[in-house]
Amino acid sequence: MWSRALLVLALGSLAALLPQAPRSAIEANSIGVAYMNQYLYAEAAAAFRKALAADTRLTLSRVNLAIALFYKQEYDEASRLLADALAREPNHPTAHYVLGLIHKNQGELETAEEHFRKVTELDPKDAAAFYNLGVTQVRLRKSAEGEASLRRSLELDAANTSVLYNLGSLLLKSGKPEGNQLLERFRVLQQKGEGSSIGNQYGEAGTYALAADYRPVYQPAAVAPRPADAAAPFADRSAEAGLPALAVDAAGGASIPLRGGVALADLDGDGDIDAVVTSSRTFLLRNDGKGHFTDATAASGIPTDRGWTSAALGDYDNDGLPDLYLVGSRSNLLLRNLGRGRFEDVTGTAGVADGGQAISATFVDYDHDGDLDLYVCHSDRSPNRMYRNNGNGTFTDVTQTLGVGGSGAPSLGMTATDFDNDRDIDLVVAHLDAPPQLFSNERNDRFLDVSERAGAAKGGAVFALTVADFNRDGAMDWFAAPFKALSSVLLTNREGRFEPDARSPELLGALSAGPRFGAGVLDYDNDGDLDLYVLGTEGGQLWENLGDGRLVFAGRLPCEKGARAAAAADFDGDGRVDILYLDRSGSPRLLRNEHKSSNHWLGVRLEGLRSNKMGLGAKVEIRAGALYQKVEVSGHNGYLSQDPPVVWVGLGTVKQADSVTVRWPSGILQSEIRVEADRVLTIKELDRKGTSCPLLYSWNGKEFEFVTDFLGGCAIGYLEAPGRYSIPDTDEYVRIEGRRLVPRDGKLLVNLNNQLEEVILFDQAQLLAVDHPAGTEVYPNERLMPAPPFPEFKIHTVSGARPPRRAADDSGRDILAEISALDRVYPTGFRSLPWKGYAETHAITLDLGAVAGAARVLLLMDAWIDYADSSSNLAASQAGVEQVPPYLEVPDGAGGWKTALQSLGFPAGLPKTMTVDLTGKVAAADPRIRIVTNMKIYWDRIRVVTAGDRPARVTRLEPESADLHFRGYPEYYTPDGKLPWIYDYRRIRSAELWGTHAGAYTRFGDVRELLLGRDDRFVITRHGDEISLAFDARRLPDLDAGWVRDYLLYADGYGKDMDLNSLYPETLGPLPFHAMSRFPYPESERYPDDETHRSYRRNYNTRVFPVRSARSVPTGP
Repeated sequence: MWSRALLVLALGSLAALLPQAPRSAIEANSIGVAYMNQYLYAEAAAAFRKALAADTRLTLSRVNLAIALFYKQEYDEASRLLADALAREPNHPTAHYVLGLIHKNQGELETAEEHFRKVTELDPKDAAAFYNLGVTQVRLRKSAEGEASLRRSLELDAANTSVLYNLGSLLLKSGKPEGNQLLERFRVLQQKGEGSSIGNQYGEAGTYALAADYRPVYQPAAVAPRPADAAAPFADRSAEAGLPALAVDAAGGASIPLRGGVALADLDGDGDIDAVVTSSRTFLLRNDGKGHFTDATAASGIPTDRGWTSAALGDYDNDGLPDLYLVGSRSNLLLRNLGRGRFEDVTGTAGVADGGQAISATFVDYDHDGDLDLYVCHSDRSPNRMYRNNGNGTFTDVTQTLGVGGSGAPSLGMTATDFDNDRDIDLVVAHLDAPPQLFSNERNDRFLDVSERAGAAKGGAVFALTVADFNRDGAMDWFAAPFKALSSVLLTNREGRFEPDARSPELLGALSAGPRFGAGVLDYDNDGDLDLYVLGTEGGQLWENLGDGRLVFAGRLPCEKGARAAAAADFDGDGRVDILYLDRSGSPRLLRNEHKSSNHWLGVRLEGLRSNKMGLGAKVEIRAGALYQKVEVSGHNGYLSQDPPVVWVGLGTVKQADSVTVRWPSGILQSEIRVEADRVLTIKELDRKGTSCPLLYSWNGKEFEFVTDFLGGCAIGYLEAPGRYSIPDTDEYVRIEGRRLVPRDGKLLVNLNNQLEEVILFDQAQLLAVDHPAGTEVYPNERLMPAPPFPEFKIHTVSGARPPRRAADDSGRDILAEISALDRVYPTGFRSLPWKGYAETHAITLDLGAVAGAARVLLLMDAWIDYADSSSNLAASQAGVEQVPPYLEVPDGAGGWKTALQSLGFPAGLPKTMTVDLTGKVAAADPRIRIVTNMKIYWDRIRVVTAGDRPARVTRLEPESADLHFRGYPEYYTPDGKLPWIYDYRRIRSAELWGTHAGAYTRFGDVRELLLGRDDRFVITRHGDEISLAFDARRLPDLDAGWVRDYLLYADGYGKDMDLNSLYPETLGPLPFHAMSRFPYPESERYPDDETHRSYRRNYNTRVFPVRSARSVPTGP
């Protein structure tokens, strides 16, 4: 789903002085925005009216209602609402902009010009306002002014095809050759499927034509200045907690105390947070859930004969138990968690001993394949190392391939974060005497150093780096504490660029003397924002967030012996987050949070399924009324420290969270609704199918009925193995039984629904009526092949289909009953592998029975498949496992088997019938066959046909009408608790948590001409879209006596998913075309660029996603 518009309010605006809107108004407004995102304008208007009824002063909902009415073309009421909004707030840019659109549509160009000009004065960086101003001025014959406005729009959005086309055309009419250059740029962008545009539908008209969510002004809390000796509400409870005390470490006075780290996680599965502490000794500290620790090192198998510099915790084998990586000055150890507090050394097998002067390590799933990789930092100027997890217990050093070895400066630690909010994991490496390096994940084993471009170097050298969303704008900010300098730096992330934030002068000054090591975030008072703690050789301080990212001194922490590494967690289960740190002697010490407050809180613990088990790399967003907070789950923070993979967020006075949304590293977006406060919520990653193919529904005389999915082989950019992408099979014939497609008013109706997280590009659609004798069945010659040649079109008209004589799996178990009927009962004896869609290689053996003298031997195989996706293919390939599509063996006459068909094919998605002609392949004397694969294919029914084809008559129909619109998401269910899902067309969800490829989609309405031929003029659909097709049943011939009629839907097109390891998963382009040699196609090939295709793209593909967020304008009652 494209991101909802968020109205971020400017501090100090009039709205900041007004009381917050009631929660009922906020909720109704949010529902209205959701309806707008699904183009349900009437429902949106009703929700906005409800919001206004709850708070008549809420200008935001008044303007949102006007926007909904504008798109309903109810201009009079929309104008009255906008005039009322302007009477309240004369400089409201959205109100001016939408009024400009209304007057422009009504031909009142002078008034429209006034409103658009006002918007450009209020926001001189809005390209859409300058565009509409320029177009309006041109229509008023003010060509010079129009040209200037369009040029300004182009300066602000150089890749806007609407601006390029209109300005280029204007310049040519004015006799200026520059127009040709602009029109050529327009054609190039359209060719690549790139750029933005401005249109008339919702989401196309500009950011000021969007309904906006309520987002409160985070007013600075009224906090009285605290004296420099004020105490923070934390108490040293180390003795009561049972923490061991060490003698002063000789390294304690070193200029750079390399030794001493803290890592937190639930190591024994009892639900509370344990700790691994490294210093001159290494401790495994088991928590009893009440904040009391027991030294469990002796029985753990953790070596105690040497000190370790730091530790990292991560479940590298996804067995649900965090494993331990110990970092030392000579070599490192990987210890596998066996459960019950026991570990075993697997370093040699894993290949991660490393060597060199290592100082820290971070577990991170950099390639989003579902298992944790390992990044090791070196303090001796040797390159850092990235070890890729192969998924089989071993790792491979891929540092050079990725280009993430560092700058040659001594490194201290790596923090994984998605700094640019593009769904993948980026890397920030802190160095001792050089600025941090920021590596942007470009995917497909490519990282790019963007430190300078992103402003990462503005803070200078960093000793302790903390990444958090301090100002609650959804982007991760940085707090950077240097080792030698006194000043710290707060960097605010503004759309992927970091700028110094000087609003916290005490924090950024010299309040704290001496070097600082431990730094981290916690909401110590549970008021809904993230506070900061900073520890160093001279003690520690707590810094309170005022709500808008400004931090003020909140008191000194009791760290009289100084501090090094530190991490935070709620150790005693009271909802208040505590701090565990190492003092200068290397002894662990506990600072218990004893803040007195009645505020509520919520903890979130993650359990990955397709993602890594600990959920490292996930983003958690919590909304509760006007409160919003975003937290990333990371494997490193501060200096040589690691917080647990549990998120604690304060809720203030709110007793429940409206929603908890998780963006998993797999890309899956998942929400829990109305979550009660004051508990730890465990969220298990859903087994959601984000990608498959479009769904087919047919009118059966009473309702639209789910048939199956189709175009299962049409994927482009699907990764089969590193560097190898699939070859799409773009067309498919889908069988629809006659009883499931019944004329209504002389029309045969089918709906093509794009329900999942993908883009589907439909090129052609037809309906084939297949008339055949009663007692026979018809099936298209369809099966999905892993590579060309693909099956040729043919219709099998069969009779006498029967089950095999015998059937067994490769353990000898009789499975004949399971494959004899179409009943959702199928063999499941194979063992699944860790990767989606993969199983151990397995076989079924069929005795086909009597085939002697048969006219042919044809298999009818009803089955469905659990597809592997790009990420699972990548992960499997790293473990040395490749997918083995089904192949067919026959007896070799010597007691063994030989291959008769190298590629049998497999079912294309959800249940359907695949046909396999075995004529001439099966011996009459021994009619056994074996089907071998490691794919997860579920054979529901297998039948044998030995009679020849019967006659059939085929009539092809072109669609009489084709309408593209938003339908929504039919509910899926299972009648028997088993897969696959069945979809109920009557029960529709209006929203789904899917992402959207960026690009220009086909506008809603009549799209019939685009589906009449295979000509690369696609109907480009987003999830939730539907094409309703009607075919004229009156054009079909009368049935012969004793004959019946079934149907085949023919469809041609392409599809692309958003799997992070697929090719171009974020963008709609580059567009495919049938003449391309492969995808990605070489630079010598290009999508058709003749006038027909240019006109098609200009006139049809005007629905652009994602829509940018609404602007920062004052919002209040």
